[in-house]
Amino acid sequence: MAQSEYTKTLNKLQNIIHRELKFQGFEKKGRTHNKVVEAGLVHVVSFQSGEYPIGDKYVIPGIRDYSYGKFAVNLGVFVSDIYEIINKPLEREFIPEYTCQIRIRLAVLTRGEDYWWAVGENYREVANEIINGLNKEAADWFSNFSSRKKTIASLQDETIPNLYVRTGKLNAALIQLRIDRIAGEKLLKEHYQLRSDHKHHQEYVLELAKKMGVQLV
Repeated sequence: MAQSEYTKTLNKLQNIIHRELKFQGFEKKGRTHNKVVEAGLVHVVSFQSGEYPIGDKYVIPGIRDYSYGKFAVNLGVFVSDIYEIINKPLEREFIPEYTCQIRIRLAVLTRGEDYWWAVGENYREVANEIINGLNKEAADWFSNFSSRKKTIASLQDETIPNLYVRTGKLNAALIQLRIDRIAGEKLLKEHYQLRSDHKHHQEYVLELAKKMGVQLV
């Protein structure tokens, strides 16, 4: 399928899905959808198109497969408390998925694998599959992060899928520090001690702690 046809069909598919997401409170900009749950706490759904393969070594079986003409659906949760400590105040109002500190692909929840959908004449069937996944598995996943309090607890639960599960306690600590400093410092110290296997990460955490005036060692 030519790129222009691919884009047209993906637009049709996304528009079908957006009607459902709009009903749930999401707003759309390009391939990304945002829903503000609390001030600075945003749920994100985005469509990622497969890249055009460059070179004969682009495909690496098991690592990087051929995804051109396909797309993935990414889910994310953005927390401004974390972003502003690690980076700086976010200047944009609409949140791109790649800035989210909690991320997962929809297909990992629905199919148990990093699956990319092909765009073709059956795009309505594909749209219905994705809508079902958003209404069930994704809704359940997002419910773990429906408030800062639930997000702090969920980030420490390694059974909840998250691309950054190993830094869950760190992110939980950064949110907690702005709510309850004593509890936040406790979580930060716990994370620092747990990651004794990774000296470079411990150094990174030490720098963050200094930035926030927290004494870890």
